[in-house]
Amino acid sequence: MATYGELAPVVYPWEVLISADRTPEQAWADWLTARLEPRGVGVFRVRSGEEALRIVRREQIKLAVLDARIQQMDGLGLLRRIRSINSVLPCLLVADEIDARYLKTALELRAYSVIATPVDEDVLRELIAVVFRRFYESEMLL
Repeated sequence: MATYGELAPVVYPWEVLISADRTPEQAWADWLTARLEPRGVGVFRVRSGEEALRIVRREQIKLAVLDARIQQMDGLGLLRRIRSINSVLPCLLVADEIDARYLKTALELRAYSVIATPVDEDVLRELIAVVFRRFYESEMLL
């Protein structure tokens, strides 16, 4: 509880993890952040696998959108480690090179979907809406 002069922590009903570098190829992450925050969604934007794991351990994340090329580990390695912490967290993987082997591994790790780069914003928007309807019975319109 906050005392006089202190700010109470902001509590968001929904929290989303976005792991992506801040490069031009990752403009989808900026776009997604700009769409989620005005809708009252808490966004944790991280640039490394270890940062992402700390957030998953500490927060009540409802969705993780993971870049396949993140610092310290690849997207599949990060997803594998997230599964050891939270076996049911819906995760979307964003990857620039998707072949049958990559897709098979992602599905074995229970990725909800794999999205190719460059990211189509309409596809990402629809996937997020489907995740929130399916897992949380909520409409998330971006």
